[in-house]
Amino acid sequence: MVPVSKVTDGTYMIDVQRGVPTMSVTAYLVMGHRAALIETGPSVAVPLLLEGMRQVGYDPTQLSYVVVTHVHVDHAGGVGTLAQALPQAQVIVHRRGARHLIDPSRLIESTRQVQGENFDEVSGPILPVAEERVSAVSGGDVISLGERDLRIVDAPGHAPHHICIHDSRTNGLFSGDALGILDQGGERPFPVVVPPSYDLEAHIDTLRRIRELTPSVLFFSHFGPHHRVKRLVDMVEQDIEAYGRIVLEAVKDKASLAEIERGLEAHRSSLGIHYDVEADFKQMIAGFITYFKRTDPGLEWAG
Repeated sequence: MVPVSKVTDGTYMIDVQRGVPTMSVTAYLVMGHRAALIETGPSVAVPLLLEGMRQVGYDPTQLSYVVVTHVHVDHAGGVGTLAQALPQAQVIVHRRGARHLIDPSRLIESTRQVQGENFDEVSGPILPVAEERVSAVSGGDVISLGERDLRIVDAPGHAPHHICIHDSRTNGLFSGDALGILDQGGERPFPVVVPPSYDLEAHIDTLRRIRELTPSVLFFSHFGPHHRVKRLVDMVEQDIEAYGRIVLEAVKDKASLAEIERGLEAHRSSLGIHYDVEADFKQMIAGFITYFKRTDPGLEWAG
């Protein structure tokens, strides 16, 4: 059995996060007169998604839309495989990510660099999606499910091809990685800052837009929904600003990677911050450094 739960009226959480050994997400089936699946995880998660939909009495062959918040493999690696299984479904993705679903060669290469040469043996292949099946969207576009609308929110920062999705029925926001990772019962999201295209300024602007929407619930793409919206958004902003400042000052001081890690850990400890997931400071440092080098080409750091 796939862990499936009803989280709001007409919205089901299919938790493939814990059923797949690596690089996976929590997916959501959003139902109106038509239905959309938000997030796919990697290809290895696709059989679990199909089974999860069947468990709630929904026939996957009726699915109208597959929506991904961005094209990183843990969120969208399975799009091509799912599209083959469900030829009637249209794939919705940010306009800057569409080409990577149609021709995933660059996505495959970047995943190989991060996850290793044989990543597809664990997470499954990244397959292309036919161009006519892909609908490229940007902020303000609306996906109508009949009796409820999903409005696209442009949400760069974590990645330039990142969107959030606002649900008109529940006033909920499917947040992707814009607010990081927060396990069930957790108190503070861990910000997901990753190279090569992280943008701190854009991330802060995205957090501002999320506040202005005043959603009632945040549907995290890792581990499920949370209701303490303003507090969680404030925490993420505080953390990315503080960690970014520490990394920038350390780079200017020619600190080593180990020294920067210790600086981030010391800041976390001094404030009593606890994360319920592993704090991957190495990845965060790499994300911040690529951003600061992009904004200041004269900045040097030997690593």
